[in-house]
Amino acid sequence: MALFIESEMALFSECSLECASKTARHRRHCQRSDLSTATRFRGNVRAQLELERSLIIERVRAGVRNARAKGTRLGRPPVFTNTSKLLELRQRGYTWAQITIATGVSKGTAQRALASLPTTNR
Repeated sequence: MALFIESEMALFSECSLECASKTARHRRHCQRSDLSTATRFRGNVRAQLELERSLIIERVRAGVRNARAKGTRLGRPPVFTNTSKLLELRQRGYTWAQITIATGVSKGTAQRALASLPTTNR
């Protein structure tokens, strides 16, 4: 890709140097062609970047697929919560702040653990 960029830049600068010594009418023509060259150059670079991005995305997806196939667990590890202790403390009238201090789990984790219990146990 570097060679491609260098050749496009060389073409762009050659035309600019050539047009500097010409008449005003020819300079306007060269400015238009410089613009089209620059537009083509940007389009080519954009296409290269899109291709590279799609290759990176495909490689990442393939890596995740391979990891899952090997049995690797992805994501944040689950927190073990003693739901019976949470339930006991809640039934005694403890606040969520007191429960988090007593058990060492966050308020959200404690609430989620209690919400996952069947309603007959609460």
